[in-house]
Amino acid sequence: MTTKGEQSASAARTLAFTSHFPMPSPMNMKGDIVNNWEFFKQQWDDYEVATGLEGQDKKIRLATLRSVMGKECLQIFLNLKLSEEQRNNVNECITALEAYFKPKRNVVYERYIFNTCRQIEGETVDGYVNRLRKHASTCGFGTLNDELIQDRLVLGINDEGTKLPLLKEDKLTLDKAINLCRSSKIATKQLNVLKQEATKSEGVHVVKQQRPQRERRSTNTTARQPSKPHGSKKTTSRGRPYKCFHCGSSESHKKEACPAYGKECKICKKLNHFASVCMSKGQTRVHAVTQETDDSSGTDSDDDIFQIEELTTIKGKQGKLLVAKLEFKDVDKNYSTILDCQLDTGATCNLITHHDLAVINQNGDPKVSPSRSKLRLFDGSVMEPLGQANITIMKDKKEHCLEFQVVKGNNKPLLSAQTCQQLGLLKITIGNETLQDVHQIQERKTLNKPLTKDELLNTYKDVFKGLGHIGQAKITVNSEAQPVQHAPRRIAITLHQEVKNKLLELEQKSIVVKEMEPTDWISSMVVVAKPGKIRLCLDPKDLNNAVKRPKYQMPTLEEMLPKLNNAKVFSTLDAKDGFYQISLDEESSKLTTFWTPFGRYRYLRMPFGISSAPEEFEAKLHERLGGIDGVEILHDDILVVGYGNTVEDATANHDQNLLNLLNRAREVKLKFNSKKFTLRKKEVKFMGHVLTSDGLKPDPDKIKDVGDMPKPTTKQETQSLLGFVNYLSKFLPKLSEVAKPLRD
Repeated sequence: MTTKGEQSASAARTLAFTSHFPMPSPMNMKGDIVNNWEFFKQQWDDYEVATGLEGQDKKIRLATLRSVMGKECLQIFLNLKLSEEQRNNVNECITALEAYFKPKRNVVYERYIFNTCRQIEGETVDGYVNRLRKHASTCGFGTLNDELIQDRLVLGINDEGTKLPLLKEDKLTLDKAINLCRSSKIATKQLNVLKQEATKSEGVHVVKQQRPQRERRSTNTTARQPSKPHGSKKTTSRGRPYKCFHCGSSESHKKEACPAYGKECKICKKLNHFASVCMSKGQTRVHAVTQETDDSSGTDSDDDIFQIEELTTIKGKQGKLLVAKLEFKDVDKNYSTILDCQLDTGATCNLITHHDLAVINQNGDPKVSPSRSKLRLFDGSVMEPLGQANITIMKDKKEHCLEFQVVKGNNKPLLSAQTCQQLGLLKITIGNETLQDVHQIQERKTLNKPLTKDELLNTYKDVFKGLGHIGQAKITVNSEAQPVQHAPRRIAITLHQEVKNKLLELEQKSIVVKEMEPTDWISSMVVVAKPGKIRLCLDPKDLNNAVKRPKYQMPTLEEMLPKLNNAKVFSTLDAKDGFYQISLDEESSKLTTFWTPFGRYRYLRMPFGISSAPEEFEAKLHERLGGIDGVEILHDDILVVGYGNTVEDATANHDQNLLNLLNRAREVKLKFNSKKFTLRKKEVKFMGHVLTSDGLKPDPDKIKDVGDMPKPTTKQETQSLLGFVNYLSKFLPKLSEVAKPLRD
C-alpha cells in the first residue's frame, strides 16, 4: 500500500515527464469531423500512456483533457447532456464525445462507398490502399477484410497493364497484390526513362544525317541571289505560309530529314506523317465555343447563344490535343469518376455529353435542368442543347461547381477558357513570373493596396448584375395529402396596373410563367407594398402543411461567434433576389400555381413563402461557398472576415478572402446585391447585432425599438415584449430574475 508521500512523488515525476512530452493537437473542427476525432482520440490515448497520466487522479486527467481538446470542442463538451457522475469520469466523457462526433454509420452505405472506390489520377498505390483500409474499417467485413480490400485493389487500380499480372496470379494475397502494383509502377517509370533515352539518341542520329548542299558554281555573269539556308521559312506560290504536309512544321526541309519520316500515324496507322496533319476521315474535329452577347439593352438575359467554330491551332506535342484528366463527383459527392477533358481556349461555355453525365451519376438519373442557351455551329446553324447541369470537379483537393451544357454525342467534355483558368490548367507568364489564372493577375494588381468598392463593382460587375442560378430544387409533397385549390382573392383596383407590370417583369426574367393547363394545387397571391414598389408572394398555407422539409440544420450566430476570434475587418454581402436564384423542376413548379386578376401563373424559381425554401437556399449556399476561409453564411447574409494581429494584416487577409468569395460566386453563378454591399468596416450590423473587433455588441436600433415599445397592457403584448427582449438576453445579465414578475 502506497503512502500519500509516495503518491505525491509519483505524481510529481509524471508531471515532470509530461511537461517534456508534446501535448495532443486540439480537435480540428473543420473538414472531416469523424477522421479528425479519430486522430485526436489516438493522440490522447498515446499521450495518456506515454506520460502515465492514465494512472493519475481523475481530476488531473479531466483538467488535462479539457485543456488540450481546444476551445470549440470544449464548448460542445460543456453542452453535452451528461450527469455529474459522467462528467467526472474521463472514459464517460470520451464516450460521449465519440457519440457526438461519430454518429452510427449505415453499414450498407459504407460498403457502397467502399465498392465504388477507385484510384484517383496521380494517387500512389500505397495511398490508394490506405484509403481502402480506411473505408473498410467502417464496413464490418470481419475476417474477410483483407480479401475484400485485395479484390477492390485489383478492380479499382487505374493502370490496365498492372491488372493483367494481378488477374493471372493464382494464389493472390493482399500483400502480394500491393508488391506487384509497386513493382509494376517502378518498371513503368524505368521503361519511360529508357524510351526517353532512345528518343534522344534517335534525334541525334537524324541531325547527323542532315548534310548541307554544296553550292553550284554558276557561269552566269549576273549576280545570283544567295540560296536560302536550310531551315528558313518560306511561302507557297500563293503567298501563304509554308507548311509541311507530313509533320506540320513551317521550316523548309527535305523528305528524308522530316521528323515524321518513318513514323506511324496514330489515326490511320500509315507511315510518314503525324496525326496532327492526317487527312483521314476518321480524324476527330476539334471545336471552340464562343459566346455571343448583347449588352446594349442593359438588362440580363437568360437566352445565351454560344458559337462553335472549328479549331486547328490547339495542338500539343506530336499533334495531340490539350487534354487534362479531372475528377468528377456525383450529385451526392460520394462517387468519383476520372474523365479526359479537352481544353479549349476559344470556348466560353463548358460542354458534356449525356452519356458522360450518366457515367458520373451512376447512383441515379443525371440531374439536367432546362437550358435557354443555344449552340451555334461553325456552319452557322443553331443547335439547342439537351439541357444544363451543375457538376462538381475536384482539383487540388478543392471543389469547383461548374455549369455544363449537355449535348448528344461521344466527345470528351470540353472546358472553356475561363474554366481552364479557374482550375489552374492554363498558366500565364509575365516576365519570369508564372501566374495561375487571369483572376490572379487582377489580385496581384489590387492587393498591393486595399480594394475599393468601385473597383470591385467594376471588376465583378457580372456578380452584381442579373438573376443568379445556384442550382435546382424539388418541392416534395406528402403523397397522402389532399390537394387544395383556393378561390381567387380580390385585390384593390388601384393596384391592378402595378400587379400587372410586376407579373410582366417576373415573366420577362423567367421567374414566373402563365399556366394554361389544370393543376392540382392553386394558392392565393399576396401583394406586399413597399416604398415605391410592390412584392408578390404566395400564401401557400395548405401546401406548406403537405410539404416535406429537407430538415437541413441551419447554423446559428452563436455557433459562428467562436470562429471570429482575432477578427478585425468585416464586410457583408446580400444574395440578390434570394430564393429566386434557385430553379424548380416542372413538377415542383406546378405546385406553386397561384391566382392573379389576370389568370393563373406558376413559379419557375423558388418563391417566397414555401416552408422548405429557407433550408434549400441555405443548403445550396453552403454547398457552393463552403470551404472559403474567412467567409461565414447565415441565411442570405454573407460575412467576410479579415484575421490578423494588426489591422494591416487583417486587411490583407480580408481582401484575399473577399476576392476568393467573388471568384467563387462568379464560378457558381451566385449574384449579390450591390446596394447592400458593405466593404471593410471595423464594425458591421449582422443578424440584428453589431460585430466588432472587440466582440459582439447589441444593435442600437434594437435597443431603441425596445424603448419605443408601448407599455404592455395584455398578456399577449407582455409575451411580445419578453420575446423581443430575450433576443438581446446575452447582453442582459440576470434577465431571468428581472423578468420573472412579467412571466408570472
